Amino acid sequence: MNANKDAAKAYLRIGNKALQEGDKSKAFKYLKKAYCLDTTLPLGLLLSSLEEDLKLDDGGPDTVAQKRTKQNISNPGENSYDSTTSGPSTEQLDIVQRLRKTKDYYEILGLSKNCTAEDIRKAYRKISLKVHPDKNCAPGAEDAFKLVSKAFSCLSNVDSRSKYDLYGSDEPQRIVQPRSTRYRYSHTNFPFEDMFDADEIFNSFFFGSENEFHRAQYVRRYRTSTTGARQTQQNCNNDNFNGFFTFLQLLPILALLLLALFPFSKPVYSMDQVAPYDFQFSTVKHQVPFYVTSMDFEKEYPPGSFSRKNVEARVERDMMDMLSYHCRRELHRQRWNRSLKTPNCDKLQAFYVE
Repeated sequence: MNANKDAAKAYLRIGNKALQEGDKSKAFKYLKKAYCLDTTLPLGLLLSSLEEDLKLDDGGPDTVAQKRTKQNISNPGENSYDSTTSGPSTEQLDIVQRLRKTKDYYEILGLSKNCTAEDIRKAYRKISLKVHPDKNCAPGAEDAFKLVSKAFSCLSNVDSRSKYDLYGSDEPQRIVQPRSTRYRYSHTNFPFEDMFDADEIFNSFFFGSENEFHRAQYVRRYRTSTTGARQTQQNCNNDNFNGFFTFLQLLPILALLLLALFPFSKPVYSMDQVAPYDFQFSTVKHQVPFYVTSMDFEKEYPPGSFSRKNVEARVERDMMDMLSYHCRRELHRQRWNRSLKTPNCDKLQAFYVE
């Protein structure tokens, strides 16, 4: 993951600085964090040497661990996510191996089929933190994290859970309509599975508000229930709608023909320099760059005119939307790693200051 490598570089810089200052304990802590997040870094020998020095300086092999334990007890919220500094433990290796061998969603979360929605949420909260790639350095942790997220995404949704309970995860595909093979259900193609993202689910669950999480759940339920209702109607009226389906198949071709016959206007500007948007301009207020197709833009939208101000306002609004999106993601990542910077948030703040 790119986020892991970026965090590893940040830890590496802190560790090297501490090493130059002679703070071996701090250097060992951050260099080990960096090595855990990116095992390609050549830090193995250096870490071994530092660990031996710390054992000699502190009077025993348990001192470093004892200090870390005391630190976690004094400030558990801040340090609980840093447990990866000691490398993958036996427990972390075992849980990743177990999850990757398990196919049943209930077994993945350690639940029975009669569990409640609250049981599912508690199980996801507990297991997802144990296998999150930023916390668990064991090989295959990312795959295990995706399995846990997929299981939670399915079982926390009433409609998808009922379908899963009906068809199971290990049963073969079932043909819903005998005369057509278009509609099938199996454990590999529930309607929600193509729409879920493990990191988005995790961030929504732990960082988003309750309304945001339930709104995401509602969207998945709405799509699933709408798909199911549409399929039921097609099963009952298949013979009457064959002609209609044929028309739907031809509709994209008809749309392309209509687009070829009728000209359409291109957007006035682009936020990226891609052909044919080769000529750069900047907004007056915030100096936001944008690109147009011709230098005649100055004639069509003279500086200071209402039309020019309208275009520049849209450009700056687009830039603020883009910065807001990236700022939210930076803030989510910063909750796990306070050393990460938030450049997009800084740029967004500049829009409001001026």
